[in-house]
Amino acid sequence: MNGCFVIGGKAHPLHFTVNHLCIMEEAMGQPLSSLMNGGITGLRAFLWCGLMGEGISREDAGEMMQAYCAEGGSLKELSALLAEALQDAGFFHLPAQEKKENLTV
Repeated sequence: MNGCFVIGGKAHPLHFTVNHLCIMEEAMGQPLSSLMNGGITGLRAFLWCGLMGEGISREDAGEMMQAYCAEGGSLKELSALLAEALQDAGFFHLPAQEKKENLTV
């Protein structure tokens, strides 16, 4: 598990794997770098990717995003949650200087 997406009081563990990211790229017809700047479509693709283990569809992910916003969440918050989950999964790392600054208390 690389994080958790909570909607309707239910926690959905996010789990990002190389295979899930490849499936996402193939389904979307775009590389990861393009999807990262893909607006709402890219955001939905990443949520779908993180929840593939639950067997949800892209449309399900979109409905979950809609419900998340209706419950008071924002797309900006969702984007940050997904970025953190991807980082926790080891796909993206902060530059060394940022890591050092973040560790300073």
